[in-house]
Amino acid sequence: LEENAFLNCTGITRVCLPEGVTAVPKYAFNGCTKLNGVVLSEQTATIGDWAFAGTALTGISLPATVTALGDNVFHNCSELIGIQSYATIAPTITATTFSHDKGTIKEQCRLFVLPAASLAYDSWKSYFKPICKAFCNTKRVCGIGPSKASTNRIHPSAIFNTRSTSPPKSLCPGVSIILIFVSL
Repeated sequence: LEENAFLNCTGITRVCLPEGVTAVPKYAFNGCTKLNGVVLSEQTATIGDWAFAGTALTGISLPATVTALGDNVFHNCSELIGIQSYATIAPTITATTFSHDKGTIKEQCRLFVLPAASLAYDSWKSYFKPICKAFCNTKRVCGIGPSKASTNRIHPSAIFNTRSTSPPKSLCPGVSIILIFVSL
């Protein structure tokens, strides 16, 4: 995957990065205005400047391997309502990682982290509504994510305390997406 790989490709709606992709380079999906679903590789370590700026992402799950997010990664992602991070050490961010022309995405977006990692995300707190400690008080929750059965836009309040008995069917064969929202 190269810089500007899909810059302004307005027909892209979902992306599944294959295993082995360790970086989402600068401007990779910038301006992909219909892009509303992304599955990152489990080896993704960095997300470059403006990588998902101007997309229609509603949520994204960052694997535990992500260590850094660049400038304006989610700039003007007006539909973004949730970011889930599996990293126990918060990835490094910049003052503009979560920027928006109207300030930040704080008014609409929540950050979901593992309970043991919540203190590690202190530097992220000013950019989000109160942090949710994901996976607390859950019973056999397999997940909700971009699947043929799920809607494109789900408000977090609609799926708090969600319980599922089976994993979602992924649009990317061999990939199981876990996106869990739990109210505390």
